[in-house]
Amino acid sequence: MKKFIKGVIKVNDTIGKIEKMFAITLMIALVAACMIFITCRYVLRISVPWADESARYVLIAMGWVGASYCTYHDDHLRIQALSSLLKSKVKHAPRILTGVEAFTQACMCGFMVFFLINFWNYLNNAVKALNPMSSALHIPLWWPMYPIVVAAVMMILHSFLKVFIQIGKLTGAVEIEPPVEG
Repeated sequence: MKKFIKGVIKVNDTIGKIEKMFAITLMIALVAACMIFITCRYVLRISVPWADESARYVLIAMGWVGASYCTYHDDHLRIQALSSLLKSKVKHAPRILTGVEAFTQACMCGFMVFFLINFWNYLNNAVKALNPMSSALHIPLWWPMYPIVVAAVMMILHSFLKVFIQIGKLTGAVEIEPPVEG
């Protein structure tokens, strides 16, 4: 069991590193696009709508990749009141919180599967069927929506793997960290 959980942690960490590199690449692309459209608009006094539109699409992709990366790091919003309350009143608070964390990761995984199925149906039935084109870049509008699909898949993977990691903590295969102070 320990070897399996360590493998799960390694896979989760590898996915996190890939997301980090992808986010850095998106940030560089965003800065470049913004520099182009700001320089052209305010210095050269010419309109460059493709740079503005590409910056918008990169920003949306970066938000979704960032959400997936936050899922990897457990940096999403979390209520610390339960941790503080349990720590002062219950002897086995870390174990209870680990069980709660496993449950919340399973719920997150389920919600993201639900979201992905519905978004995929929307993408295929509405967006691809109508095949609208972007006004400045002249690309199909479903292209900029694919990073949402990729990030949702990554969030599902992280949540699924985190459930196994939490189970590993409950079974003793991985050490349980003390609750974080809020």
